[in-house]
Amino acid sequence: MKRQRHVFPNREIPHLWAHKTQDEGRNGTGSFYFTGATIYSYGSHFPIATHVTGVVRAVKARGEDWRRNGQNCRLGHYQLDSIEANGTVHAGCHIVAWDEIERIASEIEEYEPRIKCTQCQMLSINGVACHETGCSNSNKIWSVEENDWIEQEVEYESEWSPRNAVNG
Repeated sequence: MKRQRHVFPNREIPHLWAHKTQDEGRNGTGSFYFTGATIYSYGSHFPIATHVTGVVRAVKARGEDWRRNGQNCRLGHYQLDSIEANGTVHAGCHIVAWDEIERIASEIEEYEPRIKCTQCQMLSINGVACHETGCSNSNKIWSVEENDWIEQEVEYESEWSPRNAVNG
């Protein structure tokens, strides 16, 4: 049985990860690597995910900095603090330039259409909406069919209600 190679040039790592040709691989210094479904830069405490690329592209397209305003958007163990209009990401003590994100993103073909909000500067991370505090759409769900935010439909399995519980 042939031994599987695990050390690659930087340019090959995103390609191997995106195409799932093997379970793990790294660069010569170990600072850029993947294990299973997650690709990392700077160590296991800073995973790089496809959603980061989509969010950064949206910020760049808008041409305005994005700063956390009450949202709780995690990036690995760190809080996503800000994204500069030029694409530089700030998360905890990490600063990742757009050219590094773009280099990785060029190898990743799976990019989902963005969920958008007309009421705030919402971010969508892995399909989870992170609205600004007080946004009128924060308790709604995104409808792909309607391409808009809709009220959640609540299904009840019984006739129980808080009023019936008090009176009954």
